[in-house]
Amino acid sequence: MALQKNLVVHHMDVRTAYLQSEFSTEHEDIWVRLPAGFKSKCGHSFAQVLKPLYGIRQADREWFITNRDFILNHDPRWQQSAVEAQLYFISNVDSDLFCVVLVHTDDYFGICNDD
Repeated sequence: MALQKNLVVHHMDVRTAYLQSEFSTEHEDIWVRLPAGFKSKCGHSFAQVLKPLYGIRQADREWFITNRDFILNHDPRWQQSAVEAQLYFISNVDSDLFCVVLVHTDDYFGICNDD
């Protein structure tokens, strides 16, 4: 699509992406066993996870929700694709504006005909 419309593809990576999100209220408490030699302040060898971390099953979903809500609430012209949930676009015939953002976990690939 970028070649067809003679547009430049831009890339952005979000560092520590999962830590940018919060657990939704629907999640159950998640506990992890601390590595050998570590103890909590209370002396326990377990700790409750307060933020989604890489490797926790819920982390992908929480980051997806955080990311989706940010994009769709940032500008009302953004729409989420009905076919591909990680594809967002603006297509405005009146202003000839065309933008597409494809998200893959914490990587964004975007094209736009307006700088």
